Amino acid sequence: MFDDLFDKSEIINIDIYYRRDGLAWIVYNDEEFETLKERKAISEEDEKKFKCIKIQTRQLDWGIFNDSQESAYETVINAEGQQERRFNIKLFKEAKLMQIIVEWNLCKSVNDRQVMPLEVKPEILEQLPIPIVEKILYEYDRQSILSEAELKKLKSRRMPTT
Repeated sequence: MFDDLFDKSEIINIDIYYRRDGLAWIVYNDEEFETLKERKAISEEDEKKFKCIKIQTRQLDWGIFNDSQESAYETVINAEGQQERRFNIKLFKEAKLMQIIVEWNLCKSVNDRQVMPLEVKPEILEQLPIPIVEKILYEYDRQSILSEAELKKLKSRRMPTT
């Protein structure tokens, strides 16, 4: 029937691998990291320096999208002294993340089976480095928007970013 249309049970799993390099952050999704390991572009010693965030997200539906979008409008005073509502992309990204993250856990290393759960709250999100948050959003959009065939095509190419 139409069961799959309203099925909210599917979870999107996202693994983000990161390490600090001076003031910069080196950040990869699961596929990029595995590709670099396979190509020996990351040494075993360097691999040990990476940590991981394991994230479970829910699918974005029309209600969550609308709530995220509505909370992204702010009232500002324009040049004529009039109040106007403006869309703030930062607020949208924050609202979207807060609504889609079901659970997230930190791993001390990429091979660590023990995880440290993080609370899903704005104060935690605001402390994360920009490249990590942007990679989470990118990976979520990539996995939730592309079809399985498109994802397979991307996986077969495995073009890591540096």
